[in-house]
Amino acid sequence: MKKFAYILIASGILLLAAACNRAQAPQTSVQQNTSVNASVNQQVNKPSNDQKPADETANWRTYNNFGYQFKYPTAWHLLEYPKEQAVEVSPNDFGHVNYFYVGVDSRSLSKIEQEYSTRHDSTIVKKNVFVSGLKALEFSDSQNSDIYLSNQGKTYHIILLITENVPEAKQILSTLQLTK
Repeated sequence: MKKFAYILIASGILLLAAACNRAQAPQTSVQQNTSVNASVNQQVNKPSNDQKPADETANWRTYNNFGYQFKYPTAWHLLEYPKEQAVEVSPNDFGHVNYFYVGVDSRSLSKIEQEYSTRHDSTIVKKNVFVSGLKALEFSDSQNSDIYLSNQGKTYHIILLITENVPEAKQILSTLQLTK
């Protein structure tokens, strides 16, 4: 009987010791993780001159009409064509060249593709691309990009003036969303 009592007491002591160890282990682990996180946060949050803002278009205006929306630079000019359900934006007055255009096209994608295939212009390159999460057709040369996509029975035509001096046109395209 004494032997059984000793075994019972020894087991109780071991269980108590294990419980104490388990209770202390997470505190140590949390303290170690906190110091690692603090170190990582200090490195990540260090200001850097070469870091870009998370969203360069955050302060841009938003255009929303005709079943699409996009952001464009605040200083740019916007011109609407209600009959064509189209709009263009440009960094200068519209007597010059527009840099971004989007509108509704009455043709189907297959008709547009057929029309481009009959052209004998070797400078035009056709690509399959994605715009606003949808498959689109792009026909481009060294200066312009014509992009066509279809959604819910409508075909949208997008024109970009491609220039390294005005990269905003591609940024505008990246913000385009179809809303209907």
